[in-house]
Amino acid sequence: MIRTAPTEPGAIWAHADRAYQADSNYDAVLDQIYELILPYRHFERTKGKSKMDKVFDSTAVRSAFRFAGRLQLDIMPPFQEWFQLAPGPAAEAQLSESELKELREKLERTQKQVFAALDISSFHTTGNEMCQDLVAGQGAMLISEGDDDDPLLFEAVPSDQIAITDGPGGRVNGVHYKRKMPYREVVDTWPDATYPKVIRDALAKTDDAERDAALQGEIEVLQASLWQKADKRWVLSVIAPDDKGHVLIHSNSTRSAPWITPRFFKVPGESRGRGPAWLALPDVRVANKTVELTLRAAALAILGLWTRTPDFSGMSALNMGQIKPGSTIPVNRNAGGIAGPSLAPLDIPRNFDVSNLLLAEYREQIRETLFDRAIPRSDGTPRSASEIIESVRLYSEDLASAYGRLVKETVLPIVQRVLEILHNKGLLSDKYEIDQLFIQVRVKSSLASAQNLMQVRILTQWLEILGALMPSEIVLMSAKLEDVGWEIGRLLGVPEKLMRTATEKREMQKLVAEIMARQQLAQQAAAAEQAA
Repeated sequence: MIRTAPTEPGAIWAHADRAYQADSNYDAVLDQIYELILPYRHFERTKGKSKMDKVFDSTAVRSAFRFAGRLQLDIMPPFQEWFQLAPGPAAEAQLSESELKELREKLERTQKQVFAALDISSFHTTGNEMCQDLVAGQGAMLISEGDDDDPLLFEAVPSDQIAITDGPGGRVNGVHYKRKMPYREVVDTWPDATYPKVIRDALAKTDDAERDAALQGEIEVLQASLWQKADKRWVLSVIAPDDKGHVLIHSNSTRSAPWITPRFFKVPGESRGRGPAWLALPDVRVANKTVELTLRAAALAILGLWTRTPDFSGMSALNMGQIKPGSTIPVNRNAGGIAGPSLAPLDIPRNFDVSNLLLAEYREQIRETLFDRAIPRSDGTPRSASEIIESVRLYSEDLASAYGRLVKETVLPIVQRVLEILHNKGLLSDKYEIDQLFIQVRVKSSLASAQNLMQVRILTQWLEILGALMPSEIVLMSAKLEDVGWEIGRLLGVPEKLMRTATEKREMQKLVAEIMARQQLAQQAAAAEQAA
């Protein structure tokens, strides 16, 4: 059987090099985005350096943080049940009511176990970091199996460190993660592995001090996760260069993807995602430069610019014509008197009022592009409830275009990966395959709830119109009122154990009929006794 993904260490390394080469086409724009909008997420180019020295206007930085927080609340809010495991349409068509009820109860127990495992892990903080990278369009989260104390390990990798490839239908089929790691970290991460010669030599040293010093060295390591279609498995290969080429340090295969790589939106033919920062970047550049020039103008207005003659304290070789606040420009002579003063101020513009015309408009455009407009900004007058609702509605509509992709590339793979790890650790007795047909994941976040509320509104409006136009008897013939409550409960995310099944409803109807019959007989007996 032909395998389209490489399997040999050297071939995998070459495959990763091609992916990084293709990804480098985005560097020019991404450098500006990470410099002006996400300065704290640009790992390689800002490690140990000042990250805010080129940011003069913080509007985009603050809006990006707000966007990341809101996106996390809209997709996977911390310490809330943001998805529901439920039987899919195939299960509802094939199983009986009693089997469906049993399956729902099992899935509900599993769901609670999953959320308990997520809540004690670092998932919520890691999720926010991944959402910050989504401002630029591409997030990356590595989910690994931990130990008994911490079964789930989450790592939000800066997206500029990975390169992805996709296949038919735009589905991600390869994630490559290159980084330099100390020898000691390689050994601690993958014990009892096959190491490159430099690490083996370091471990072979008998003197503790020499071995400790040798293990401080660094080596470039590639973690490549490739989808093997022939086996229907994800294969993780950890590779490092060796004196004879490349050596495979560690390898394993999983049914679920170890990487979560959501993309806000993507252009056909491209693997890397793009985000709202791409759209906001022109406005961010203008606003940032406007504030920078305003600050420079203010500094010049306060400190001034001066001219000086060569005899000024004998320092004619210093400060040769630098245009900056407080600097001096050498001249042959200044005006006034025979030779003029040695030091004289230079007339410069004292105002920079054009910034007031542009800055407010560009800041508002930046906030709007980065979805930082949930509640209209108040000008002193309290906002009405209708204004707030309208703003939230506009936000939901703007994000709806990316919502489907985010759910497919974030929620579903996270649930699949966590279920597999917990089952492998023996924490789940049942093994489930999430195919959205037999077992499905229903999203319960705020955006999904808003969309479900729209369906509830349509349903209730239909019933109100029927009630206004027709007698109640005709309404009963047109609508299945007995099923309306169950459907509304499903749309609102009510636990299914609290909603009666069709069989339970029939039993309840029989019970109500019996009670009514008994009451009627009792009333008839009382009436007969009174007549006698």
